[in-house]
Amino acid sequence: DFCLSRGLGDVYKRQLEDFELVVGSLVITGRDRAALDTARERQRRTIAFLYSTPAYERTLELYGWVDLAGRLRQMIRAGRWDDLHRLVTDDILDTLVPTATYDELPATLHRRFAGLAGGVLIHLPEPADDAPLAEAISELRRLE
Repeated sequence: DFCLSRGLGDVYKRQLEDFELVVGSLVITGRDRAALDTARERQRRTIAFLYSTPAYERTLELYGWVDLAGRLRQMIRAGRWDDLHRLVTDDILDTLVPTATYDELPATLHRRFAGLAGGVLIHLPEPADDAPLAEAISELRRLE
């Protein structure tokens, strides 16, 4: 926040209050625990692929997982694409991706992003459960 505020003021002569910061986040969500388990494994594979790229190394360093990107890239060079997800532990997944049923989602996202962002973009789960997801979004808006 300080760096963003300072940069806005120094360079653009603007205030942080002039902007709304919106965060895009992977989210593991679904109607029940079975749906969460399915979404969790899909996101584990996504995280393994994304974090094998140099662009994500800094994030891994911040959490103390310095060697993970290199290990993922070694597996890719060995043609072991289908095994990448095995390196993404539950701890890594829980740290990087908010996980909640639709009922738990508003409180989970609010805890994670309140005070940091004025909005959250999430990818809709497949297949989308429109009614419970709409209710979760409405509840999240009430928490603002």
